[in-house]
Amino acid sequence: EKQAALTNYQRVVSEKDSLQRKLQQVESSFEKKEKEFELLQSSLAKEETQLKDAVQKVVQLEKSLADSQLKVLKAEKSIADKERELESIKAKHETADSSLKDSIQKVSSLEKALRETDSQLVDARKSLETTRTEFESLKAVHSMDETRLNEARSKIQTLEATVAGLESKRKEDESIR
Repeated sequence: EKQAALTNYQRVVSEKDSLQRKLQQVESSFEKKEKEFELLQSSLAKEETQLKDAVQKVVQLEKSLADSQLKVLKAEKSIADKERELESIKAKHETADSSLKDSIQKVSSLEKALRETDSQLVDARKSLETTRTEFESLKAVHSMDETRLNEARSKIQTLEATVAGLESKRKEDESIR
């Protein structure tokens, strides 16, 4: 019986030792798990901080994007305004160009009329000079009767009036030009 009690005692001591080793292993494992838990908590805290920072950056980027979109809209409006202004300027230019062409055509017509008037003036002066010469020659060579003399004077006065009228028209055409 002593032997059995001794064996039983040894078995209990052995189990106690085994349980103490297991307890130490569990405590050691628990300490490791506590350290891992603390590391995970620390890592989680860092990740939460990083997440908060990232959320703030996203909010800032969204605000920046909204600002940029507003600037783009303003720029597009400005471009549309400039395009309308350009179209208006083009229309005014086309109108001015058309008016300029009309004015050039009128000036060309006036210059042509002026050349014709100059030509008529030259012809009238030649005719006047010829008539004067004829008159002077007839007067000197022949003694003219009063009727022919009056006719010649009348013709000279008519030609002088025509020359004066053409000169007046020429001055008027030049002033218009």
